[in-house]
Amino acid sequence: MSDARSRAPLAPRVVATGIAATYLVATAGTLVVRVYAHESLGTSYIVPFTVYTVVGWLIATRQPRVPLGWVFLGIGLLTSIGQIGDATVALAVRQGWACKGVVMLAAWSQLWFWYPLIALATVGTLLLYPNGLPSRRWRPVLWLLALTVTAMTVSSALVRDVDFGKHKVHNPIGVLHVSAVEHTWPWPMLNVMFAVVLLASVVSLGVRFRRSTGLVRAQLKWFFLVAGFLAVTLILALTAPSENDSAVGNALLSIGLTALPAACGIAISRYRLYDIDRIVSRSVGYMIVTGVVVGFYVGVVALIDGVLGFSSSIAAAASTLAAAALFQPLRRRVQRSVDRRFDRAAYDARRTVEHFAAQLRDEVDVDAVRGELLDVVSSAVVPAQASLWLAS
Repeated sequence: MSDARSRAPLAPRVVATGIAATYLVATAGTLVVRVYAHESLGTSYIVPFTVYTVVGWLIATRQPRVPLGWVFLGIGLLTSIGQIGDATVALAVRQGWACKGVVMLAAWSQLWFWYPLIALATVGTLLLYPNGLPSRRWRPVLWLLALTVTAMTVSSALVRDVDFGKHKVHNPIGVLHVSAVEHTWPWPMLNVMFAVVLLASVVSLGVRFRRSTGLVRAQLKWFFLVAGFLAVTLILALTAPSENDSAVGNALLSIGLTALPAACGIAISRYRLYDIDRIVSRSVGYMIVTGVVVGFYVGVVALIDGVLGFSSSIAAAASTLAAAALFQPLRRRVQRSVDRRFDRAAYDARRTVEHFAAQLRDEVDVDAVRGELLDVVSSAVVPAQASLWLAS
């Protein structure tokens, strides 16, 4: 990793470090202002955007030719603009400042910075992961994205009224009413264009996965794994049964959003990349076993308590013992079945070793054992070369 960084040009490293430093300073200043203004810290969103920025800096300083590093840094830069603007407006409301000069500029930035931020975090990440566009034929999608987001950003920046605390202030460069932006042409057309680009970016991942092999396919598997995890956390955030739904939902969504750039950084850095099949296999296996054990526990409790008439404490104790006894045998059986589908390499390797061990019991020829052992190692481990030395 250090060699890759030393070969990277100085200019990209300076630019990436400057963007990351800007984000960190803006985040620290925003936290201080929010504490002073007695407002929520917003850590549920600061944490994932910090991970985006740090991962983007790591990628850009080591592999500056990978576009995704600059996409993540762009997310950090736009988040800095939003944080500075939000903190300035909060401080101005707290101090009773007039909406002029820098305060007006800060309030104005809140109108438009979300659109390029959302575009980079969604379409930009999907379309450019892991190492750029799938091919030159996808360039029109990127141009359409740039056109759509530019039109959305400019239209929002030209809104006539700017929210300042509980008041609306006239935007000096504003020429459009909010209704003109949200309900009249061409805004509905821009929404359709963005939806088309988003759908095309998802399709590009599928096309890239079908054509990929080796390293790129492993990188895409990492992305699909964390995308599924993000989808689950999003569903849980929307359906969290809690009196404080907003806090629980924000925490779950923050976990999912943090996992996405972290997994991208792991995949692009290629650290333990090919363990993805094992991770998926173990995750699916434990999810199935957990569901079966929980269902068995609830069923036994209902049977003992409702049908047999024993007390709830006895039912819970008996169910716990039965579930504990069931767990390990069930886990081994389920994991073996799941490995056949999700971790086929490990499953085949284990079957090969077991078959060799069975043959070894009846083999007496040393030369035959040597040849079979080398064949087993080559098929199970797939080394670049394999040799066996035996002491005479």
